[in-house]
Amino acid sequence: MASIIQLEDISKSFSAEPLLEYITCSIQSSDRLGLIGPNGAGKSTLMKIMAGLESADGGSIRSQKGALILYTSQAHSFKAEQSVTEVLSASWQAELEQHQRDARSDRLLRDIKLDPSKCIGELSGGWQKRVQLISGLMQEPDLWLLDEPTNHLDLEAVLWLQEQLRSFRGTLIM
Repeated sequence: MASIIQLEDISKSFSAEPLLEYITCSIQSSDRLGLIGPNGAGKSTLMKIMAGLESADGGSIRSQKGALILYTSQAHSFKAEQSVTEVLSASWQAELEQHQRDARSDRLLRDIKLDPSKCIGELSGGWQKRVQLISGLMQEPDLWLLDEPTNHLDLEAVLWLQEQLRSFRGTLIM
């Protein structure tokens, strides 16, 4: 099985104390992994480094050529005045036809019973999280780094997410 990403001797410090030291691993296509550790242990930082959003102080990262690596943070960056439709429109894969985009978006929104005309600012934290997760699903990343994806979700939404991740074809790290 092919590696989607390889980390070798990754290190990162934000002060005199190192946060990450000499992390080496190889993530294979279709892996499902969970990062477990106490708050402040560097889980989010490691995922941001893997996504290319932060640089490591040392070491190297190699990813599969052309692989789409998506980091979904604990908090979204949507503007309050954006509608759900506007947010999702920015998430669509370029190679999909408009009718395919609309069908996928409609199905996902119908599954969670969300009005696409609603503005992000009108939604609770749980509904905003759902929009963030649908945005990730629409992008169909090869490697999806989900940072605490169940934050703000109720049981119904957690069950919905579980079902979505079961059928997700890419590699997952949560």
